[in-house]
Amino acid sequence: MQPDTDLEKLAVLIVVNCFRNTVLEQYHCEWPQFTDEKMKALMKEAVDRTYTALCGLLKPDSAADSAALQDSLAWHTPAGYKKWDRPRFDQRMLNDMDLARTLKGKLPGSEQYVRFPSWDDPAS
Repeated sequence: MQPDTDLEKLAVLIVVNCFRNTVLEQYHCEWPQFTDEKMKALMKEAVDRTYTALCGLLKPDSAADSAALQDSLAWHTPAGYKKWDRPRFDQRMLNDMDLARTLKGKLPGSEQYVRFPSWDDPAS
């Protein structure tokens, strides 16, 4: 797989919005043993794994690479996953998507919030 800066940014945005900004943040605040260092290590691993999965699924070097990633994900999935609740759409995220579509370009500076942040732009 080849590095991809857009997928790097997307991995961070997915982890921040789908993992970090959830009940996990409350646990981080409530549990003294869940230190900032532990949270940082967890987020780093989550971003790296998400990035690897995105690259393997969306920009594989070959169909065989994509299939190998899917096999690898299956190997590491606990047998009891079928007991998990089936995924459903998150209403808060859907509401945010509606708001982003409505506000895009209508507020001063809104363009900086509706585009991917730039790694190189200190204002982002």
